[in-house]
Amino acid sequence: MTITFVVLPFALNNVKTIATRFLHVAPRAANLVAAAAMSAMLATDVVMHLRGHIPESIVSVVDPGQVYSDYPNVKAASVRFLIDRYLGPNSGSVMAQFFTVSFIRERPGLYFTGYDKDNFLSGALRPDYVLLDLGAADPHTPTAQERAIASILREGRIYEAISDANGVLLYRRR
Repeated sequence: MTITFVVLPFALNNVKTIATRFLHVAPRAANLVAAAAMSAMLATDVVMHLRGHIPESIVSVVDPGQVYSDYPNVKAASVRFLIDRYLGPNSGSVMAQFFTVSFIRERPGLYFTGYDKDNFLSGALRPDYVLLDLGAADPHTPTAQERAIASILREGRIYEAISDANGVLLYRRR
């Protein structure tokens, strides 16, 4: 939405230019054409974002259940609860997955399993916390590597469990 406010003045100028040059509309009338075009665009945008008004071209590609609710394999309620309870702004470094890293407040030590899993598995990276949702089907981390990370956490030498239930793991470094 913020981008709309930045781009809107340029779009209005482009519509006015098109109206005056190609449609041969007087400059004053071009303002009305631009206002009408932008009003129609904003009204269409609002309607398209209401539940049940997804354009047909999108319905064939995207499952509406993924747009308006949690993905079936992601345990968002459990993950958000753990983040809110244990991963406050000053809690230390965290490594999390693609689906969960965006819910964690920005911090100097925020690691992404997609990029940092190899360093974690080799022992070069030891964040203060590791948050995994084993059912999330992370597109950047193969299942075998997720299981390897989980086994390092569960062995208990380096990390202790805060929560390990229903495939959602939150571990703290000892």
